[in-house]
Amino acid sequence: MTPDASGIDDALDPRRWWTLVVLCLSLLIVFVGNSSLNVALPTLSKDLHATNSQLQWVVAAYSLVFAGLLFTAGALGDRFGRKGALQLGLLVFLAGAALASTANTIEQLIACRALMGAAAALIMPSTLSILVNVFPPHERTKAIAFWAATSGGAGALGPIASGFLLGHFWYGSVFLVNVPPVWSTGSSRPPSTDGPAGGRSPRSPSPSRCSHSSSPGSCSSPNRCSTSGSSATLRSAQAAAAWS
Repeated sequence: MTPDASGIDDALDPRRWWTLVVLCLSLLIVFVGNSSLNVALPTLSKDLHATNSQLQWVVAAYSLVFAGLLFTAGALGDRFGRKGALQLGLLVFLAGAALASTANTIEQLIACRALMGAAAALIMPSTLSILVNVFPPHERTKAIAFWAATSGGAGALGPIASGFLLGHFWYGSVFLVNVPPVWSTGSSRPPSTDGPAGGRSPRSPSPSRCSHSSSPGSCSSPNRCSTSGSSATLRSAQAAAAWS
């Protein structure tokens, strides 16, 4: 290992792997929130007297709002703070899940699912943006692999968990399956990546990317040089499209 590489490793946050656990739990919430509902559709049809069209809206409301707000929510996170966007998304998702578990009509349930979809749009791009900024290039591929594997595992975990809950509790428990990971994630403190004072990794932009900058490590045109957030949002959208 070269002296420069050793210095970079020493400057990195030693909690970055715990940060990855928090980000993967956050991503787990997004995918389980959709996959867990499929098993509960017959129960919802019976208990809430829902038609086939209404059941389709219960499923589609989450996906449509999530897909429609994904790029907007990612841009807002890049502009106003990714950590804040992640925490807001977790809070709104928890509120939507709690309201969905107590819904008495199918219309209320559809509205709660739409609210959960909006929260998921805040969560997903923030996780990848924080990951890209926390991990250095030589560790980033491994971290993204864990991040992507979580989305695949969530697709299998959701139906299993919802099937167990429906066998022992009422239909609203399907929406509360996300409460433990939301609580665990919300009680932790992911690092901020919104500027030097907020805990951004000490890696500076290279001179080749910021040749118009007046001094090393600074950039007079952030719109030209700060592309990690927008590219992370694009990768989140590609992962969501593949999942859908």
